[in-house]
Amino acid sequence: YAAVMAVVKHPDTFKCAASFAGVMDLESIVSRARYYTNREVVEKQFGDDDNKLESNSPINNIAAIKRPILL
Repeated sequence: YAAVMAVVKHPDTFKCAASFAGVMDLESIVSRARYYTNREVVEKQFGDDDNKLESNSPINNIAAIKRPILL
């Protein structure tokens, strides 16, 4: 997650990124966790503001990615 968002937010700083099983959709992670026992942990880590989750998810910032990413 951090590597991909670094490329999104600071494209001139990095030439590429590598993501190994990284989180790409925070909103999906939080919404799915609501049905499991780790809901409180996930919401504490990521919050539960859908707008922030959406804007801070790499999947919603694809247009901003200008560097190669190894997935």
